[in-house]
Amino acid sequence: MRRITLLAGLTLAGLAACHSSPSGPSNGLGGMWGWTLNRNPSGSRISVTLSTAGNDVNGTGLVCGVGPSCNPGQVTITGQTVLGFGPFSLTLKGAGSYVATYAGTFLGDDQVQGTWTVSGQSHAVTLNRCTPTNLC
Repeated sequence: MRRITLLAGLTLAGLAACHSSPSGPSNGLGGMWGWTLNRNPSGSRISVTLSTAGNDVNGTGLVCGVGPSCNPGQVTITGQTVLGFGPFSLTLKGAGSYVATYAGTFLGDDQVQGTWTVSGQSHAVTLNRCTPTNLC
């Protein structure tokens, strides 16, 4: 009887270890994100809402350049991530021929940093997860 109990306990422990989630941000890329410089006086801003399904990332967002008009404006987002919280790569498409890429990694549960590339120019961009205490 002891062997059966011990064997059952070891089996359950093994199953729990196989199904435990890896460490990392609890929500992965899913949720609302905003550029750390959204409140700048030039009017530039980046705000995106992302969802993940496995390694696939999809979403929508708003990308505004400098000035009072918001250009390119609304964007659609597709991309890939590793296990929902690893390195990721996103493609953002907007009005006309606007295409940008953003490739990065997590700095913590609620912050990602990466390289934003558009029209052959690249810039380091940090995004923060939008929360009630961290408005975007």
